[in-house]
Amino acid sequence: WIQLMKLNVDVIGSDHVSTLITFIDAIPKSTYTNRDFHQAYQPSQIHDRLANPKNIILFIGDGTGLAQLFSGYTANRGALSLFQIDNIGLVFTSAVDSYITDSAAGATAIASGVKTKNRFIGVDSLGNKLVPITDRLKEKKFKTAIISNGDVTDATPASFYAHQPERSLSEAIALDFLATKNDILIGGGLAAFTKRKDNRNLMTELSRKGYQTTEHFRSSDAIFNERFVILNDSASRSISQGRGNFLSRSFAKTVSTFTKSNDPFFIMLEAAQIDWGGHNNDLEYVIREVLDFDQVKGAAMKFVDENKETLLLITADHETGGLSLLDGKLNAGFVHGNFSTNDHTPIMVPIFAYGPGAGFFTGVYSNTEIFTRLMKLVDQK
Repeated sequence: WIQLMKLNVDVIGSDHVSTLITFIDAIPKSTYTNRDFHQAYQPSQIHDRLANPKNIILFIGDGTGLAQLFSGYTANRGALSLFQIDNIGLVFTSAVDSYITDSAAGATAIASGVKTKNRFIGVDSLGNKLVPITDRLKEKKFKTAIISNGDVTDATPASFYAHQPERSLSEAIALDFLATKNDILIGGGLAAFTKRKDNRNLMTELSRKGYQTTEHFRSSDAIFNERFVILNDSASRSISQGRGNFLSRSFAKTVSTFTKSNDPFFIMLEAAQIDWGGHNNDLEYVIREVLDFDQVKGAAMKFVDENKETLLLITADHETGGLSLLDGKLNAGFVHGNFSTNDHTPIMVPIFAYGPGAGFFTGVYSNTEIFTRLMKLVDQK
């Protein structure tokens, strides 16, 4: 309809067309009917929920609260792989200096087990460096990977390797990755590595350190090195912009690489753009990202069933948008919702646990406890 108006500017009048388009763009995107359904994964194995896992997979859905999850469940006609998991907890998310956390403080708490101030990355509230779980696990011979369908120097992935007092310091955050021993990094944010004020090319420097690097995600099948970095901003496109199955392919590539050896491994995978949909108050954006993420969760659950030594945790750093669901039709994939804010909220977020060790993650607790409970499981091995 908007395109028809644009084609008939002479008839309607350019001022009226511009006003109407501005008005339509300002209308909250509060309804969505899904047409792209996927099959929810049905778990096939019974795991010892109190056993010690060998491997750990941590999924973080940025900005994902219960309403976001249930909007995806409704849109997928009453089915999510995630909702087949029966070990569930709730997580408090506040920061040291705020009732409402940002992704920096929220992810730092998960990654390092310490509360900090908003905007702080991998440092405590006084600015002292924290030791993230990736470094702790490296000391125990784990392979480690960090994956995001956003900028890898953004708050959530950065909290698993960087130490900065300000989340916007993307070039300093990228430089921090060179000081780590993480094996795999996949996502967007290439410019912080290659178009820097200091004229350093960190991709070249990573190659010298033994990483296989590429700026083309389609080249991932040609990577055979055990340590690699793939940075391409196509990872940061939304589903509607054509990102495709980036998360699923990145997860599969990482798992296939790590399982070539007998070493234990840790994967942190972030679905960044559920948060972006919340900030935009765009229900379709949220739902399509939730459904894409659920397909990766199904793949991870299948791996857990086949591997039998891996714990899968799925949680969020905070909720975004204050989403309420006002109506829906399960048989049609229709959802009607409303956002109360374009920012974060303080409401607790869920944590789902699947596989050996899952029983230690039920209950209601602080986000710092995710790190504490994981390290207790690892230390008991």
